[in-house]
Amino acid sequence: FFYQPDFLVNSGRFNLGVRQDSKVVDDVVLPPWAPTAHTFITLHRRALESEHVSAHLHQWIDLIFGSKQRGPAAQAAANVFFYLTYEGAVDLEAVVDESEREALRTQVACFGQTPPQLFSTPHPARRAALPWLRPLHWGPPSSRSFMRVPLQLAYSGHTFGKNAAIPPESGSGLAVTALCVGGDQEARRVVALDARSSVHVFR
Repeated sequence: FFYQPDFLVNSGRFNLGVRQDSKVVDDVVLPPWAPTAHTFITLHRRALESEHVSAHLHQWIDLIFGSKQRGPAAQAAANVFFYLTYEGAVDLEAVVDESEREALRTQVACFGQTPPQLFSTPHPARRAALPWLRPLHWGPPSSRSFMRVPLQLAYSGHTFGKNAAIPPESGSGLAVTALCVGGDQEARRVVALDARSSVHVFR
């Protein structure tokens, strides 16, 4: 749901049967806000990586692996499932009757299993991202530069990293692979990363 749109499309033209309303089962029917499978996956990925999800990720951990998986906290959060889905709810080896043991296995297979409870206390929230940093372009240091900063401007900035001294380059300026804007309106800064992994700050 977050990286592979192919599973939503019947590209192999397999015969998946016919529904009760006589409609042929084919591609997955997408919601109106997603005209294509690629758009559907792209929006899901943006949502998953959004600051809103990051800020509430600890609540999901509490429900699935943490303090709200079992007990009164789970009941208050409406997070209760069939008892056989929980780890350790029944010891199949201790069931003597073979028919009863097989029935329990079938129920577990049909209902699925709840993950093991890893945390007994509420999970801490993730620290908020720096509100003043806004990426404009980002790529690994080994990627091809997408722009060049004039050398006069580059020398007037501040450089940090293993290559603190900006070497003269054969091109028209400093090769930049990543660019961010930081600071408030009164103290705006541009943060650039070059191909040598040095960080440059410009006013």
